[in-house]
Amino acid sequence: MILKQSLFLLRTHEGTPIKSHIAKFFSIINDLNKIEVKIEDEDQTLLLMCSLPSSYKSFREAIIFEGKSTIKVYEVKEHLLNKYRIDTQLTDESRHDDSRQVHYSREKCNNEIS
Repeated sequence: MILKQSLFLLRTHEGTPIKSHIAKFFSIINDLNKIEVKIEDEDQTLLLMCSLPSSYKSFREAIIFEGKSTIKVYEVKEHLLNKYRIDTQLTDESRHDDSRQVHYSREKCNNEIS
């Protein structure tokens, strides 16, 4: 009963790494399976999507309105991990661009002083 409750109440907050949240979610699902408590795939999908922070509203809507009659939890997991990879890559590229701009600005400033 406690495991089920922790699954139903599981929420992630803005800024929490999505990979940690997914790991926690599936850890609870696995623990429930071990004690032979079955949560249907459709319910897992809804629980996972509802546990996401409000910044994932567009993500949820895109998944729901994708046109499929059923959405598997592993599909949502894959979409979340892909979104995480893209966001991480964009953040890394942005940091790289920012550091390049700082380097260029310092170079320009040094040339003007000389």
